Order: sequence, then structure tokens, then C-alpha cells
Amino acid sequence: MQTPFTSAPHDVVLVLLVQMVALLVTARVLGEVAQRFKLPSVVGEILAGVVLGPSLLSGFFPALSPWLVPDSEVQGYLLESVSLIGALLLMLLTGLELDVELVRRRARTALGTSLGGVTLTMAGGYFLAIALPDDMRSPGMPKPVFALFVAVVLSISAIPVIAKVLMELKVMRRDIGQTIIAAGMSDDTLGWILLSVVVALASGAEVSFWSVSTVVFTVLGFIAFSLLVVRRGVERLVRIAQELGVSAERMVSLVVVLTLGWAAVTQALHLEAVLGAFVMGIVLGQVRRLTPDVVHRIESMGIGVFAPIF
Repeated sequence: MQTPFTSAPHDVVLVLLVQMVALLVTARVLGEVAQRFKLPSVVGEILAGVVLGPSLLSGFFPALSPWLVPDSEVQGYLLESVSLIGALLLMLLTGLELDVELVRRRARTALGTSLGGVTLTMAGGYFLAIALPDDMRSPGMPKPVFALFVAVVLSISAIPVIAKVLMELKVMRRDIGQTIIAAGMSDDTLGWILLSVVVALASGAEVSFWSVSTVVFTVLGFIAFSLLVVRRGVERLVRIAQELGVSAERMVSLVVVLTLGWAAVTQALHLEAVLGAFVMGIVLGQVRRLTPDVVHRIESMGIGVFAPIF
């Protein structure tokens, strides 16, 4: 018999609300401090996690730790869900800002930058992991597999953070900003493929040309299908909504539904949800009927609330 749905315990919800308040206030305050020093506010927002975490407040004042750092799976899942929304909205906005034609013209530069970055970070990560003590590895995991895992993890970039930095520096629409985003997405796509291989090796599963090719073709096929087929459907849907006189608030709801839905598709394909949000942002960015007012409302919600928590 299926267990009936129950809401989260009262105390768990209370802790979540306190954590969100603490994270948002600290992130915004330190973000403002960072800007005073001519740094992107995201630097202060990241520092907020260090300040509230075990390195400082939670470590020096253990009584505060349960209110600042999730100490159970339920609390961790709840806070992770809130931060995931922030990451998805950031990737949506990044996709909206991406100039597909410019990226196409600078594809060689972006791919060269990506390849160089991945090669250097993977090489450094691999040799670093080889030099680490054996007791830092999980029992039974071969050192080469552990080293490959560290190498791949270090090669994956933090696209949402990169995007927020570029937005704050107001260079997202410039050639260098577009090239950085394109190179970062190339890094992450390659990193996700390599990570699936390493995870298979660690679990003892057989890695073959067919299994790797399946991941590659899934990513490429998803992107191609989105830009060639889904884009037309989304454009028609937005046009119908505007012809019916749908308000900006309802249009925001439509955009968020499309973003979450496409993120769910990539998650179902065993890819990253942020990839789906990013691709949907690119698709919506090609829809010229999407008004600046709608984009501004999403920016206010995403960058003003959810992104700092993320």
C-alpha cells in the first residue's frame, strides 16, 4: 500500500524559512560589500556560504549550526530545491542573452578555448589526485578511476556563476561574453559525458563505444531537436498567447512552465536539468515577440531572490 502524502514537519519548515532568510540577507549584504570593492556581487554571495557554513559561524557557534546548515536529508532536499530554481532561472536568462549567430561565427574560438581549458584542468586534477594519500579514496576504488573522477569534476565549469558575473559586468552581449558562455557550455557538455563514463567505471559497469556514443548523441540530438523543432512550437504558442491579450504576469508563468518542463526532459534523459533551462532560454531568445517587460520580471525574481540563495 502506498504511503499517503504528508507535509514536511513544522520544525523542518521553520528551519527552512530561517535558512532562506539568513542566506538571502547575508548574500545581499556581502554582495553589496563586494560591489563597493569593484567586484561582482556574486563574489560576496559565494562568500556568504562560507561565512554561514562550518568554516565560520556554524563551526565556531555549534548552537547556530542546525539553523544555518541542513542536518537532515529532508532539510537538505528542501533547500536544494529552492537553490535549483535559482540555477534554472539563471540558465534561462543566460540562454535569453545568447546570440546564436555570434556564437556560430565564433564557434572555432569557443571550442578551442573549451578544449584548452578542459585539457589543462583535467591534467592538473589527475596528477593532483594521484598524489593524494590512499585513505582519501573510497574503499575498493582503484586509484586511476579516482584520479579520473577528480580530473573530470575539476574540468566542469560553474555556468550559472559565470553567467551572473558576465551579467553584472554588462559584457554578456559582447563578443567576449558570448564566447565565454559558449566555451563554458562546451566544457560542461564534455564534462557530463566524461563524468558518465567515470561513474560507469567506478560502478564496475562496462564502458563501450556504444554507451559513450549514446550520451553524445543524446546531448546533440536534444539540442538540435530543441532549436529546429521545439522553437517553432514555442514561437507559435507565444504568438497565440499575445494575440489573446495574455498579461505580462501570465506570460511569465508560461515562460517558467516551458523552462521547468524542458529541464524535466533533460533530467529524464539523465542529463543536467540546467541544460534544459539553458536551451529553452536560447529557444525563447529567438522568439522576437517576447517583450522586454516579461524578461525584466523574470530577472527581478531570479536574480533578486533565488540566485543569491543558490
